[in-house]
Amino acid sequence: MTLLHTFTDSIPKNRLTLFTDFIDSAKPFGIVKSSNAIGTPTDVYSNGNSEDLGSVTCTLATGTSAGLFQRIGIYQTADQSGAIITRAWSLANGDYAMEARVKTSVHPSAACIVTCGFTLNHNSVLQNGAYFYHTNGQSTWRAAVSADNAIVREFDTRVAVASYQTLRVVSLNRARSFEFYINGNRVWKSVDQNVRNEIIASAAYPMPCIEIRDRVSGGGGRPNNFIADYMMTEERFVR
Repeated sequence: MTLLHTFTDSIPKNRLTLFTDFIDSAKPFGIVKSSNAIGTPTDVYSNGNSEDLGSVTCTLATGTSAGLFQRIGIYQTADQSGAIITRAWSLANGDYAMEARVKTSVHPSAACIVTCGFTLNHNSVLQNGAYFYHTNGQSTWRAAVSADNAIVREFDTRVAVASYQTLRVVSLNRARSFEFYINGNRVWKSVDQNVRNEIIASAAYPMPCIEIRDRVSGGGGRPNNFIADYMMTEERFVR
């Protein structure tokens, strides 16, 4: 099921909400996955279980080899064929929110990273943005902001990654501040002009996405995945 607000007189025309419950597809979002010598990551849909109506499990291929940093993710700026259609997506035009109910299964020794929020990773580098993440055996979500391809500030929420959590990242006032919520409670707020300037000036703007990616070339050799129950983005444009 996909819900897309249509523009009528009752809905402000500078606002847009996109939502998917992952019943048989990720529409209106797209899933992108990169392969290497190990194989291709998988996305499997499950409907009507006890915890959610629809969900998708995105799993990295298992094994190690020389080659690409494999990844799989759900992106707002991807088409249904599995390609990112634009990297010039900007938080500079208003207020934005990205929300997802998600849990992950990552081996404690696995060299991979899971992100949820506004970012776009590249190999082992955390690119500019604001997001929740965990990596290298961490069992709790971190809220973080990045600039110049490095984490500037982060906060350990101490909320477990292994069970479903509703993660929400809000970008306010053209990316001048970021708020982080878990299960409806604000856990952290970051105001950092350096982050804002880096985000707006970067060549690959941070886009709304959930992503799991290897941090070593060829893979970490473990079965690692995330399960998403739903994903939603909200945009309020300022002209």
